[in-house]
Amino acid sequence: MLCCECQRARLAQLLAQDPAIYLLDEPLLHLDVCHRSAVLRLFAEVARQQRRTVIAVLHEPAAALRWCDRALLLHGTGAAQVSGAHEVTPPMLAALFGCDAAASA
Repeated sequence: MLCCECQRARLAQLLAQDPAIYLLDEPLLHLDVCHRSAVLRLFAEVARQQRRTVIAVLHEPAAALRWCDRALLLHGTGAAQVSGAHEVTPPMLAALFGCDAAASA
């Protein structure tokens, strides 16, 4: 099992590599609320200031809607829907998660 410190170390190693594109698979896993916000803020700044592409798999609608410019919603059926993150609606989240995900966002 990965711990908070291990996850933070892995993210630091990734940042040190300075790639043109960051591919993040569940970067918030095992992080507490403060560290989650710090990680998302950091990668948002990297994207903006260093003009890098950041692609992240997030299963937390609130975090994605707060920090992402674009959203790709992948449904279990294989269907996908792309939009600006600010354009994601509660019905879109309900269809994606099969429940009222907006209530927990």
